[in-house]
Amino acid sequence: MLRIVWVLGLAWVLGACGPDASTFEVTVLSGTVDRVSTPVYLDVDAPDVTGATPVCVRDGTTGMPGQVEPLEGRRRRIWWTVTQPAGASRHYTLHLGEACAVAASFTWRVDADTARTLLLAGRPVLQYVHPVFNPAHVQATNKPFHHVFDPVDGTPRITKGVGGLHEHHRGLFFGYTEVIVEGDTLNLWWANDGEHQAHVAFEEEVGGPVFGGHTVRIRWTDRQGEPVAEERRTVRVFRQPAGQTLIDWRTHLETRRGSIRLDGDRHHAGVQFRAAQEVAEHEDRTTFLRPAAWAHRPPDLDVNDSTHVNLPWNAMQFDVGGEGFTVACLTDPANPDGGHAPFSERRYGRFGEFFPFDLTRSRPLDVHYRWWVRAGRDVPRDTVEARYRDLAHPPIVSRP
Repeated sequence: MLRIVWVLGLAWVLGACGPDASTFEVTVLSGTVDRVSTPVYLDVDAPDVTGATPVCVRDGTTGMPGQVEPLEGRRRRIWWTVTQPAGASRHYTLHLGEACAVAASFTWRVDADTARTLLLAGRPVLQYVHPVFNPAHVQATNKPFHHVFDPVDGTPRITKGVGGLHEHHRGLFFGYTEVIVEGDTLNLWWANDGEHQAHVAFEEEVGGPVFGGHTVRIRWTDRQGEPVAEERRTVRVFRQPAGQTLIDWRTHLETRRGSIRLDGDRHHAGVQFRAAQEVAEHEDRTTFLRPAAWAHRPPDLDVNDSTHVNLPWNAMQFDVGGEGFTVACLTDPANPDGGHAPFSERRYGRFGEFFPFDLTRSRPLDVHYRWWVRAGRDVPRDTVEARYRDLAHPPIVSRP
C-alpha cells in the first residue's frame, strides 16, 4: 500500500505531546570536514508525531525547517541540513509541531500513468519513468529509470531517455548483463529477449521542506515474465544551495529463485548514469574529474584499465543545451565491492560502478550511492571530495 507523506509548512499544535516531549536538544560535530547543507537526522521516541508534523530547528536565533520520517512503532526520524565548518560543535534545538521558517517544499506531480516528477517550488528535479512492459516495444518498455534535470531552473533534462546511442541506457538505471539463475543466464541490462524489469508498486511517496522522494518495488523477471528477483529502490533528493541537486539512491535486491549470480563487466552492469543524447553527439567536450590518487590521468580520456578500481567517487563533466554540468557519483564505502569495484567511464556520457554479487535468500544485495549534480564545470576536486566525506564520514549527532 502506498504511504504518502506531505509536509505543508503550516503551523500545527502537537496534540497530546507536552513541551518536554516536543523539544529535543542536540549537538552536531563536524569532524574534519566542512559541512555544506549536509543531511543529518536524530531518531526520537514520539508516537504522536506524524510525517506531516512541521519541525523548527533552531541554532540560537536562526530557525530552519526540519522534516519527520515515521519509522516503525513509536520511533520517528527528524531530518534537517547543517552548514558548519570543520572542527565545529554546534547546538540545535528541534521543536516538533512548530513551523518557524517559510521554505518551499518538494512535491510530486503525476505526469501520466507511467511517469511522475518530483518538484521543488514547481521546478522539476527528478522524474521516475516506469513503463508497462510491451513485447512489441521491448526497448521502450523494458526497465524503469530516473531522469535528472538542470539544478538551476529544471530545464533542460540532462539525462537520456528512449532512443539515441545505446538505447538501453536511460537516466539513472541499474542492472546486470549476467543474471545466472537455475543454469540459465538472463540479461537484465540490454533486456532484449523478454526478460525485463517491471515497476510493481509505490511503497512510499514523500514531500517536505528538507527532502522529497519515494520507495518503489521493481520486479526482475525471466523471459516468460516470471519473477527472478525483487528490488526495493529508495530515491531521495535533499535540499541544497542554488544550482545543486543531491540524490540519495538505495537499492535492496532479494532473490525469488534461490541462489543467483549477478555478473557482467564495468560497462554493462551496476548503477550507472547516462547523460542526454546530445552529449554523445559532441563527446569531445566530456571530461572526468577524479580523486587525487587518479588525478594524473588525462581528464579528456575515459580510463577503464585494471588500475581504475575502488574509486571513492568520480565525476563527469559535460554540456547540455549550451550549459556545462558536473555530476559526481559518490560510493558508500559499505557497499559490498570488496575494495575492487571497477569504475566505468565513457565520454559519450555514461559512467558508474560495477561489482559482481552472489544473491541468496539469506544474503540480499544492498547498495548505496549519492549523485551530486551541480550547474557548471568550475568545480574544485576538494569540493567533490568533501561531498564524498559527507557520505563516508557523516557528522556526529548526539543528545546531551
